[in-house]
Amino acid sequence: MSTPTSIVALAVTPLLACSVPAAAAPMADGGHSRLSLMGGLTSDVAVYGVEGMWHLAWKREALARHGLEATIGADLLRWDGRGAASGFLWDVSLTPHLRWRPYEAAWQRTFVQVGIGLHLLSHTHIEDAHAFGSSLQFGERLAWGISFGAGNRYEVALLLQHVSNGRIREPNNGLTYFGATFGMPID
Repeated sequence: MSTPTSIVALAVTPLLACSVPAAAAPMADGGHSRLSLMGGLTSDVAVYGVEGMWHLAWKREALARHGLEATIGADLLRWDGRGAASGFLWDVSLTPHLRWRPYEAAWQRTFVQVGIGLHLLSHTHIEDAHAFGSSLQFGERLAWGISFGAGNRYEVALLLQHVSNGRIREPNNGLTYFGATFGMPID
């Protein structure tokens, strides 16, 4: 993807993500859409940014019987190189998630979340070790977190995120990082 095309795509994608709330349902854990601050780290790249999260109405009642919730997240992240060839790129993503909360009283505020989504990168490389082959990437995320505060309005989570192009184009070095989020209600 050329640089002007990347800039247009980065400008349009957040606008498309703003249409998500219209299709979203109130959240089961208190009815709150969330805005999260996110940060992550590898040995040579720092990742940070924001994420909006909305619950989806899709199969809501059937999923809730099993302690599951369907959500969709829209991220705007900056990846900063930390090595000698430092540089940065922007990552805009849209990811559906499946969240599980155990029923047991002692653990009911905890959750495990998995998601697979699409990422659009502003550049196809960062640092010497990370060349992505294309701006279109796929992302897989696994997170564990806990809700707290009145009505479980806030949450913190630890996450493992992998982003690569799924071998649709070489090179496909990808990036895997550990991170954390802090979420707060936006409605």
